Amino acid sequence: MAKRAPAKKQTKKEAKQEAELFLAPDLEGLEPHVLAYALVGRFLNTWAFMESALNEAIAIALDLKLLQGIIVTAEIDFLKKIFMVRTAVKLELFEKQAKEYETLLNGIQKLSEDRNIIAHNFFSMFPEEKAVKFYHYKARGKLDISTPTYTISKLESMDAELHDAQRKLSKLGDEFKKRRSVSTVPGLFQSSYQVSGLGTLGLLGLPPLK
Repeated sequence: MAKRAPAKKQTKKEAKQEAELFLAPDLEGLEPHVLAYALVGRFLNTWAFMESALNEAIAIALDLKLLQGIIVTAEIDFLKKIFMVRTAVKLELFEKQAKEYETLLNGIQKLSEDRNIIAHNFFSMFPEEKAVKFYHYKARGKLDISTPTYTISKLESMDAELHDAQRKLSKLGDEFKKRRSVSTVPGLFQSSYQVSGLGTLGLLGLPPLK
């Protein structure tokens, strides 16, 4: 069974340089429709990398092996992934750390609304506005048509936020591993419930199986 290689720690300087490299393709001179494709494609690709890091955090929190983690997270919708990681954070991390990651997860959840607009609607470039406009339809008893507009600077800002989220989620997996290494109870509940020797039956107030 394949094993995860330990994550290499990254300095703040290295993270900044990586983000600048990732977010600095030369977009000057592109035709408007090509520029729109580039901006939307880059956002969706950045989102995919972030979600991959989220999947990895879930797998580590649940103590799954690599292939098991891939299988489980492939069939979970995005908001449920956020709920799972949020629960693991509250159970496994100290309060200060938990608050920091809660802020991160709230930001990602908010960006998921933008992701759904960008991923599921057709769009066009408006050069005079330096923006990409999406055509969004809702039919819930009445037809609602809106045109959410994302400027180039807004899309670049969201890209940077997602790239930072990816880095922090990778770090979260390391934090889960650290907490597990100092606990006597395997699995998700180890840090908040010290029920040494009882396992999950101890959480239910039941005697251990004999």
